[in-house]
Amino acid sequence: MALDARGRPSTIVRPMIRARSAGLQPARTATVRPLRGCASVTTPLLHLPHRVRLRRRSPAAFPSSDSAATPRPAVRPFPRWALLAAGLGLAAVGLIAGRLWWRPPVPAPPEPVPGPAPEPEAAPGPPPLVFGYPTAQTRLLETNSTDVYMPTASGRIESALYGSVRTIKSGKSFLPSFHEGIDIAPTRRRKDGAALDDVVAVADGEVAYVNRVEGNSDYGLYVVLLHREPAGPLYTLYAHLDEIERGLRPGMPVSQGARLGRMGRTPTRVIPVERSHLHFEVGVMLNSRFRSWFHSKRLTPDHGDFNGWNLAGIDPLAPYAAAAEGRPFRLRDWIESCAPAFEVLVRVRRRPTFFDLYPALWTGPAHDGGPVVVAASHGGVPLSGRNAAPEETAVLGTLPHVVLRANGDVLGRNGRRLVQLNGGRPTLTAAGRQWLEILTWAP
Repeated sequence: MALDARGRPSTIVRPMIRARSAGLQPARTATVRPLRGCASVTTPLLHLPHRVRLRRRSPAAFPSSDSAATPRPAVRPFPRWALLAAGLGLAAVGLIAGRLWWRPPVPAPPEPVPGPAPEPEAAPGPPPLVFGYPTAQTRLLETNSTDVYMPTASGRIESALYGSVRTIKSGKSFLPSFHEGIDIAPTRRRKDGAALDDVVAVADGEVAYVNRVEGNSDYGLYVVLLHREPAGPLYTLYAHLDEIERGLRPGMPVSQGARLGRMGRTPTRVIPVERSHLHFEVGVMLNSRFRSWFHSKRLTPDHGDFNGWNLAGIDPLAPYAAAAEGRPFRLRDWIESCAPAFEVLVRVRRRPTFFDLYPALWTGPAHDGGPVVVAASHGGVPLSGRNAAPEETAVLGTLPHVVLRANGDVLGRNGRRLVQLNGGRPTLTAAGRQWLEILTWAP
């Protein structure tokens, strides 16, 4: 037995002695590292309670004088058939639960095949305009009544209507003249014959221009309103007023029936009191940059974009005729009902701004940068525009413009005189060249 320096069993051997006295059997032997000053020893390696496991011998191997051996009851092994039955039962339960709760996987929907991108929906345009009457006179469709219309000094009732209905003296000659509106007679007068009728807005819109100086224009005192129409802006003009509503200014919204002023005879130097009336127009604007053209010519007075040269009137009775037929008025319908009086081919630097204001009137592909063809009514209202065909461009050559065709029947009396027929070949007059220059002006 290994002893320490004091002659006692080493600390490695003492637990072995106590374990054997307690009836423990060593599990295996191992060579124990000796302490300093001691020889190496091969000793059993015990499984102690905290660090090693010990196997207790049976009481028969270690009889004790103070305790008798206590027999243990025999443990029956679990029968194999019971284990098999339990396994089969669990399998059956799992199978039933799986059938109740399991659902076949839903296949993923097929990915959509990419196609052409949908075109963006066009923004809804304004509804058709509903026209009221500009004065208390509601019988505007009675075109043969002097109670409704105010003729010129000629006394011819048709001279109060729209179109080439007038005759003017030019030198020693009398020439047809175009009237772009209608002249409505008063329903009430003062004792001196002056009109008393209020003039009101025919539709919802906004004030575009107010001229308060009667000598600045042949229109006298006049007001222009702009209205939103599906085809583009539509203007209404109220001229020869005796007074204009105080506070009326450009940009102000107005409702149908809003008072604009009082019927009159301005400019008074040319209209006698007995011929007091309202000159009423409905039409389109030729160029949204007219003012820059006007300034480039150093002209006065300045009425902005609402100079009469930049306004092309349609028949003012068209909205009332449509209402009498039970249909809404649309500018596009009136345009399509007009046969072109002439078509002109013209070089341009860019597409005329008229077709920016009224894009529905441009036909065919977008402007390609070349010459364009414009069709117009006998009153100078552009009806359509398009790119020139190659054979038409060849006809143009080096000229700035060419009248491709003109319809004498549509021109009729040709009071506007934008085109003249010389031996069957149409050409633009001085008035026609100014009209075209305004239409195509691009600063």
